Amino acid sequence: MRKGEAFALTWNDISFTDNKIHINKAISRGKNNQLYLKSTRTGIARTIAMDSRTIAILKEWQKKQKKTILN
Repeated sequence: MRKGEAFALTWNDISFTDNKIHINKAISRGKNNQLYLKSTRTGIARTIAMDSRTIAILKEWQKKQKKTILN
């Protein structure tokens, strides 16, 4: 996964039931250093598998993020 693709990920791109990440967009810099969403470098979406440790870390991060947002 490229950095721009990782930065563009949202929770909707992660499937905790299938242990997979769907990569379909990237973040890039345009004029005046402004960030914008674009398609992947190849223009083709892809899915990658995650190991159980990564899934556990992401689940914990999601819980912490929800708690922070609600406070």
